[in-house]
Amino acid sequence: MPNISVIVAVYNAEKYLRSCIDSIRGQTFRNFELLLIDDFSSDTSLRICEEYAQIDIRIKVYHKKVNEGTAQARKTGISYASAEYVIFVDNDDWIEAEMLEKMYSKAVSKNYDMVFCDFYHGEECLRQNCEYYDKYALIKQIISHRLALGGGGGNFYPVTWNKLVKKEIYERVVFPSITYAEDIAIMTQVLFYCNTIGYLSEALYHWRIVPKSASRNKKNGIKNLLESYISYISVITFIRNNMENTDEFMDEIMNHVEPIGFACSDNNKIINAYRNSMRKMIMIITGDSSDTGKIMIEKEDCEKEIRRLDRKDMLKTPRAIAKALNEIKEKYTRRFKRRLKRLLKLQ
Repeated sequence: MPNISVIVAVYNAEKYLRSCIDSIRGQTFRNFELLLIDDFSSDTSLRICEEYAQIDIRIKVYHKKVNEGTAQARKTGISYASAEYVIFVDNDDWIEAEMLEKMYSKAVSKNYDMVFCDFYHGEECLRQNCEYYDKYALIKQIISHRLALGGGGGNFYPVTWNKLVKKEIYERVVFPSITYAEDIAIMTQVLFYCNTIGYLSEALYHWRIVPKSASRNKKNGIKNLLESYISYISVITFIRNNMENTDEFMDEIMNHVEPIGFACSDNNKIINAYRNSMRKMIMIITGDSSDTGKIMIEKEDCEKEIRRLDRKDMLKTPRAIAKALNEIKEKYTRRFKRRLKRLLKLQ
Protein backbone atom coordinates (compact mmCIF):
# COMPACT_ATOMS: atom_id res chain seq x y z
CA MET A 1 0.00 0.00 0.00
CA PRO A 2 1.36 3.47 -0.86
CA ASN A 3 2.13 5.98 1.88
CA ILE A 4 0.94 9.00 -0.13
CA SER A 5 -1.80 9.51 -2.71
CA VAL A 6 -0.93 12.38 -5.04
CA ILE A 7 -4.07 13.70 -6.71
CA VAL A 8 -3.97 15.89 -9.83
CA ALA A 9 -7.25 17.31 -11.14
CA VAL A 10 -6.70 17.61 -14.89
CA TYR A 11 -8.58 19.92 -17.22
CA ASN A 12 -7.32 21.16 -20.61
CA ALA A 13 -3.76 21.25 -19.32
CA GLU A 14 -1.84 19.84 -22.31
CA LYS A 15 0.66 22.73 -22.28
CA TYR A 16 2.03 22.08 -18.77
CA LEU A 17 0.76 18.62 -17.83
CA ARG A 18 3.90 16.69 -18.79
CA SER A 19 6.04 19.02 -16.68
CA CYS A 20 3.70 18.47 -13.73
CA ILE A 21 3.65 14.67 -14.03
CA ASP A 22 7.41 14.43 -14.63
CA SER A 23 8.10 16.38 -11.42
CA ILE A 24 5.94 13.91 -9.47
CA ARG A 25 7.45 10.82 -11.08
CA GLY A 26 10.92 12.18 -10.32
CA GLN A 27 10.40 12.20 -6.54
CA THR A 28 13.11 10.76 -4.29
CA PHE A 29 10.24 9.27 -2.25
CA ARG A 30 9.02 6.28 -4.23
CA ASN A 31 6.11 4.77 -2.31
CA PHE A 32 3.24 6.86 -3.67
CA GLU A 33 0.39 6.54 -6.11
CA LEU A 34 -0.49 9.25 -8.63
CA LEU A 35 -4.19 9.65 -9.38
CA LEU A 36 -4.89 11.70 -12.51
CA ILE A 37 -8.55 12.80 -12.54
CA ASP A 38 -9.47 14.03 -16.00
CA ASP A 39 -12.34 16.50 -15.62
CA PHE A 40 -13.77 15.97 -19.12
CA SER A 41 -10.94 17.75 -20.96
CA SER A 42 -11.47 18.80 -24.57
CA ASP A 43 -7.76 18.86 -25.50
CA THR A 44 -5.15 16.07 -25.44
CA SER A 45 -4.86 15.98 -21.63
CA LEU A 46 -6.58 12.58 -21.25
CA ARG A 47 -4.33 11.05 -23.91
CA ILE A 48 -1.25 12.38 -22.09
CA CYS A 49 -2.50 10.91 -18.80
CA GLU A 50 -3.05 7.51 -20.41
CA GLU A 51 0.42 7.58 -21.97
CA TYR A 52 1.99 7.98 -18.54
CA ALA A 53 -0.21 5.27 -17.03
CA GLN A 54 1.24 2.88 -19.61
CA ILE A 55 4.82 3.47 -18.45
CA ASP A 56 4.37 3.83 -14.66
CA ILE A 57 2.28 1.39 -12.63
CA ARG A 58 1.95 3.96 -9.84
CA ILE A 59 -0.21 6.12 -12.11
CA LYS A 60 -3.97 5.61 -12.35
CA VAL A 61 -6.26 7.59 -14.64
CA TYR A 62 -9.93 8.33 -14.02
CA HIS A 63 -12.04 10.07 -16.63
CA LYS A 64 -15.10 12.04 -15.54
CA LYS A 65 -18.08 12.11 -17.91
CA VAL A 66 -18.89 15.74 -17.15
CA ASN A 67 -16.81 18.79 -16.21
CA GLU A 68 -17.52 19.70 -12.57
CA GLY A 69 -14.48 21.78 -11.61
CA THR A 70 -11.31 21.25 -9.61
CA ALA A 71 -12.93 20.74 -6.20
CA GLN A 72 -15.21 17.94 -7.39
CA ALA A 73 -12.36 16.31 -9.34
CA ARG A 74 -10.30 16.31 -6.14
CA LYS A 75 -13.24 14.79 -4.27
CA THR A 76 -13.31 12.02 -6.87
CA GLY A 77 -9.60 11.50 -6.29
CA ILE A 78 -10.15 11.17 -2.53
CA SER A 79 -12.68 8.41 -3.15
CA TYR A 80 -10.05 6.40 -5.07
CA ALA A 81 -7.06 7.20 -2.82
CA SER A 82 -5.61 4.24 -0.90
CA ALA A 83 -2.84 5.91 1.12
CA GLU A 84 -2.91 7.33 4.63
CA TYR A 85 -1.85 10.78 3.43
CA VAL A 86 -3.09 12.84 0.48
CA ILE A 87 -1.59 15.80 -1.35
CA PHE A 88 -2.97 17.76 -4.29
CA VAL A 89 -0.89 19.17 -7.15
CA ASP A 90 -2.41 21.56 -9.69
CA ASN A 91 -2.07 20.38 -13.29
CA ASP A 92 -0.03 23.40 -14.41
CA ASP A 93 2.36 23.45 -11.42
CA TRP A 94 5.39 21.37 -10.46
CA ILE A 95 7.14 20.22 -7.29
CA GLU A 96 10.70 19.86 -6.04
CA ALA A 97 12.18 16.35 -6.24
CA GLU A 98 12.36 15.98 -2.44
CA MET A 99 8.92 17.39 -1.62
CA LEU A 100 7.13 14.12 -0.84
CA GLU A 101 10.08 12.71 1.09
CA LYS A 102 10.46 15.77 3.31
CA MET A 103 6.73 16.30 3.83
CA TYR A 104 6.13 12.65 4.73
CA SER A 105 9.14 12.52 7.04
CA LYS A 106 7.80 15.56 8.89
CA ALA A 107 4.27 14.11 9.03
CA VAL A 108 5.25 10.75 10.56
CA SER A 109 7.76 12.30 12.97
CA LYS A 110 4.90 13.39 15.26
CA ASN A 111 1.91 11.81 13.55
CA TYR A 112 0.71 15.18 12.26
CA ASP A 113 -2.76 15.41 10.75
CA MET A 114 -1.43 18.03 8.32
CA VAL A 115 1.97 19.33 7.24
CA PHE A 116 2.39 22.42 5.07
CA CYS A 117 5.43 24.00 3.45
CA ASP A 118 6.52 27.22 1.75
CA PHE A 119 6.18 27.64 -2.02
CA TYR A 120 7.22 29.65 -5.05
CA HIS A 121 4.80 31.95 -6.84
CA GLY A 122 6.54 32.24 -10.17
CA GLU A 123 10.08 33.23 -9.15
CA GLU A 124 9.02 34.68 -5.79
CA CYS A 125 9.49 32.51 -2.71
CA LEU A 126 6.56 32.90 -0.31
CA ARG A 127 7.39 32.04 3.29
CA GLN A 128 4.67 31.06 5.75
CA ASN A 129 6.84 31.91 8.79
CA CYS A 130 4.42 30.27 11.22
CA GLU A 131 5.85 29.54 14.64
CA TYR A 132 2.84 27.90 16.25
CA TYR A 133 -0.55 26.77 15.13
CA ASP A 134 -3.72 27.90 16.79
CA LYS A 135 -6.11 26.46 14.23
CA TYR A 136 -8.85 28.93 15.10
CA ALA A 137 -6.48 31.85 14.50
CA LEU A 138 -5.56 30.31 11.15
CA ILE A 139 -9.24 29.91 10.25
CA LYS A 140 -9.82 33.58 11.05
CA GLN A 141 -6.91 34.49 8.83
CA ILE A 142 -8.10 32.60 5.76
CA ILE A 143 -11.78 33.59 6.00
CA SER A 144 -10.82 37.27 6.32
CA HIS A 145 -8.71 36.87 3.17
CA ARG A 146 -5.89 38.71 4.93
CA LEU A 147 -2.39 37.55 5.73
CA ALA A 148 -0.20 37.90 8.83
CA LEU A 149 -3.00 37.24 11.31
CA GLY A 150 -2.67 33.61 12.33
CA GLY A 151 0.03 31.35 13.72
CA GLY A 152 2.98 33.19 15.19
CA GLY A 153 2.42 36.27 13.05
CA GLY A 154 3.08 34.28 9.88
CA ASN A 155 1.10 33.85 6.69
CA PHE A 156 -1.07 30.79 6.20
CA TYR A 157 -2.25 30.62 2.59
CA PRO A 158 -5.67 29.02 2.05
CA VAL A 159 -4.54 26.68 -0.73
CA THR A 160 -4.62 22.90 -0.69
CA TRP A 161 -1.62 22.05 -2.86
CA ASN A 162 1.23 22.77 -0.39
CA LYS A 163 -0.33 20.59 2.29
CA LEU A 164 0.02 16.90 3.08
CA VAL A 165 -3.16 15.85 4.90
CA LYS A 166 -4.44 12.59 6.32
CA LYS A 167 -7.05 11.08 4.04
CA GLU A 168 -9.44 10.63 6.97
CA ILE A 169 -9.55 14.42 7.37
CA TYR A 170 -10.49 15.00 3.73
CA GLU A 171 -13.16 12.29 3.96
CA ARG A 172 -15.04 14.53 6.42
CA VAL A 173 -14.85 17.60 4.17
CA VAL A 174 -17.71 18.85 2.00
CA PHE A 175 -16.21 19.91 -1.35
CA PRO A 176 -18.12 22.82 -2.95
CA SER A 177 -19.19 22.67 -6.60
CA ILE A 178 -17.43 25.90 -7.60
CA THR A 179 -14.16 26.83 -9.32
CA TYR A 180 -13.24 30.03 -7.43
CA ALA A 181 -12.55 30.50 -3.68
CA GLU A 182 -13.29 26.82 -3.12
CA ASP A 183 -10.08 26.36 -1.12
CA ILE A 184 -11.33 28.80 1.54
CA ALA A 185 -14.33 26.56 2.25
CA ILE A 186 -12.19 23.41 2.11
CA MET A 187 -9.36 24.68 4.32
CA THR A 188 -11.77 26.02 6.94
CA GLN A 189 -13.03 22.47 7.40
CA VAL A 190 -9.59 20.85 7.20
CA LEU A 191 -8.18 23.13 9.89
CA PHE A 192 -11.14 22.51 12.17
CA TYR A 193 -10.76 18.73 11.93
CA CYS A 194 -6.96 18.76 12.40
CA ASN A 195 -5.64 18.25 15.92
CA THR A 196 -1.94 18.49 15.04
CA ILE A 197 -0.31 20.64 12.37
CA GLY A 198 3.34 20.70 11.28
CA TYR A 199 5.20 23.36 9.30
CA LEU A 200 8.17 22.72 7.02
CA SER A 201 10.13 25.93 6.53
CA GLU A 202 11.23 25.17 2.98
CA ALA A 203 9.79 26.07 -0.43
CA LEU A 204 9.02 22.80 -2.20
CA TYR A 205 6.06 23.67 -4.45
CA HIS A 206 6.07 25.81 -7.61
CA TRP A 207 2.87 27.72 -8.34
CA ARG A 208 3.11 28.58 -12.02
CA ILE A 209 1.77 31.98 -13.08
CA VAL A 210 -0.74 31.35 -15.87
CA PRO A 211 -2.38 34.68 -16.88
CA LYS A 212 -5.47 33.09 -18.46
CA SER A 213 -6.27 30.77 -15.54
CA ALA A 214 -9.78 30.97 -14.03
CA SER A 215 -8.60 32.67 -10.86
CA ARG A 216 -6.66 35.36 -12.73
CA ASN A 217 -8.97 36.18 -15.63
CA LYS A 218 -10.69 39.51 -14.89
CA LYS A 219 -13.31 38.65 -17.54
CA ASN A 220 -14.56 36.02 -15.10
CA GLY A 221 -14.85 38.64 -12.35
CA ILE A 222 -18.61 38.50 -11.75
CA LYS A 223 -18.68 34.71 -11.98
CA ASN A 224 -15.79 34.54 -9.49
CA LEU A 225 -17.50 37.00 -7.13
CA LEU A 226 -20.72 34.97 -7.12
CA GLU A 227 -18.79 31.74 -6.54
CA SER A 228 -16.97 33.41 -3.66
CA TYR A 229 -20.41 34.22 -2.24
CA ILE A 230 -21.39 30.55 -2.45
CA SER A 231 -18.13 29.52 -0.81
CA TYR A 232 -18.75 31.86 2.10
CA ILE A 233 -22.31 30.61 2.57
CA SER A 234 -20.80 27.18 3.23
CA VAL A 235 -18.16 28.70 5.53
CA ILE A 236 -20.76 30.62 7.56
CA THR A 237 -22.94 27.53 7.85
CA PHE A 238 -20.02 25.33 8.90
CA ILE A 239 -18.85 27.80 11.56
CA ARG A 240 -22.39 28.22 12.93
CA ASN A 241 -22.82 24.46 13.24
CA ASN A 242 -19.40 23.59 14.65
CA MET A 243 -17.74 26.47 16.49
CA GLU A 244 -18.24 28.64 19.56
CA ASN A 245 -17.92 32.45 19.70
CA THR A 246 -19.25 32.67 16.17
CA ASP A 247 -19.49 36.49 16.26
CA GLU A 248 -15.68 36.73 16.14
CA PHE A 249 -15.58 34.60 13.00
CA MET A 250 -18.40 36.52 11.34
CA ASP A 251 -16.53 39.80 11.86
CA GLU A 252 -13.54 38.28 10.10
CA ILE A 253 -15.74 37.06 7.26
CA MET A 254 -16.89 40.62 6.58
CA ASN A 255 -13.23 41.63 6.25
CA HIS A 256 -12.90 39.52 3.10
CA VAL A 257 -15.30 41.69 1.08
CA GLU A 258 -12.84 44.32 -0.12
CA PRO A 259 -9.87 42.09 -1.08
CA ILE A 260 -12.05 39.59 -2.93
CA GLY A 261 -14.43 42.26 -4.23
CA PHE A 262 -11.72 44.38 -5.82
CA ALA A 263 -10.03 41.27 -7.21
CA CYS A 264 -13.24 40.53 -9.11
CA SER A 265 -14.71 43.96 -9.98
CA ASP A 266 -13.78 47.63 -10.26
CA ASN A 267 -17.39 48.68 -9.68
CA ASN A 268 -17.95 49.98 -6.12
CA LYS A 269 -21.71 49.51 -6.43
CA ILE A 270 -21.22 45.81 -7.15
CA ILE A 271 -18.86 45.44 -4.19
CA ASN A 272 -21.32 47.26 -1.91
CA ALA A 273 -24.15 45.00 -3.08
CA TYR A 274 -21.98 41.98 -2.30
CA ARG A 275 -21.10 43.40 1.14
CA ASN A 276 -24.72 44.19 2.05
CA SER A 277 -25.96 40.77 1.00
CA MET A 278 -23.12 39.02 2.84
CA ARG A 279 -24.11 40.87 6.02
CA LYS A 280 -27.75 39.81 5.54
CA MET A 281 -26.69 36.21 4.87
CA ILE A 282 -24.72 36.10 8.11
CA MET A 283 -27.79 37.31 10.02
CA ILE A 284 -30.01 34.70 8.35
CA ILE A 285 -27.67 31.74 8.89
CA THR A 286 -26.64 32.64 12.42
CA GLY A 287 -30.19 33.44 13.51
CA ASP A 288 -32.00 31.34 16.06
CA SER A 289 -33.65 29.36 13.30
CA SER A 290 -31.59 29.24 10.13
CA ASP A 291 -34.15 29.25 7.30
CA THR A 292 -33.08 27.44 4.10
CA GLY A 293 -35.77 29.26 2.13
CA LYS A 294 -34.51 32.67 3.25
CA ILE A 295 -30.95 31.65 2.40
CA MET A 296 -31.96 30.74 -1.16
CA ILE A 297 -34.00 33.92 -1.62
CA GLU A 298 -31.14 36.14 -0.41
CA LYS A 299 -28.66 34.26 -2.62
CA GLU A 300 -30.89 34.72 -5.68
CA ASP A 301 -31.51 38.40 -4.86
CA CYS A 302 -27.78 39.01 -4.51
CA GLU A 303 -27.02 37.36 -7.84
CA LYS A 304 -29.76 39.30 -9.61
CA GLU A 305 -28.57 42.64 -8.20
CA ILE A 306 -24.90 42.01 -9.01
CA ARG A 307 -25.73 40.91 -12.55
CA ARG A 308 -28.03 43.95 -13.00
CA LEU A 309 -25.26 46.30 -11.90
CA ASP A 310 -22.79 44.50 -14.14
CA ARG A 311 -25.06 44.84 -17.19
CA LYS A 312 -25.56 48.53 -16.37
CA ASP A 313 -21.81 48.95 -16.12
CA MET A 314 -21.29 47.19 -19.44
CA LEU A 315 -23.79 49.47 -21.16
CA LYS A 316 -21.70 52.45 -20.16
CA THR A 317 -18.70 51.20 -22.07
CA PRO A 318 -20.14 51.42 -25.61
CA ARG A 319 -21.51 54.90 -24.85
CA ALA A 320 -18.14 56.01 -23.57
CA ILE A 321 -16.44 54.63 -26.65
CA ALA A 322 -19.00 56.26 -28.97
CA LYS A 323 -18.54 59.60 -27.20
CA ALA A 324 -14.76 59.37 -27.50
CA LEU A 325 -15.00 58.47 -31.18
CA ASN A 326 -17.38 61.36 -31.79
CA GLU A 327 -14.97 63.77 -30.09
CA ILE A 328 -12.13 62.49 -32.28
CA LYS A 329 -14.32 62.85 -35.35
CA GLU A 330 -15.21 66.45 -34.46
CA LYS A 331 -11.56 67.27 -33.74
CA TYR A 332 -10.34 66.03 -37.11
CA THR A 333 -13.34 67.55 -38.92
CA ARG A 334 -12.43 70.98 -37.51
CA ARG A 335 -8.79 70.45 -38.47
CA PHE A 336 -9.79 69.41 -42.00
CA LYS A 337 -12.00 72.47 -42.43
CA ARG A 338 -9.19 74.79 -41.31
CA ARG A 339 -6.76 73.24 -43.76
CA LEU A 340 -9.31 73.34 -46.56
CA LYS A 341 -9.93 77.03 -45.82
CA ARG A 342 -6.23 77.79 -46.05
CA LEU A 343 -5.93 75.95 -49.35
CA LEU A 344 -8.85 77.88 -50.82
CA LYS A 345 -7.23 81.19 -49.79
CA LEU A 346 -4.00 80.22 -51.50
CA GLN A 347 -5.89 79.70 -54.72
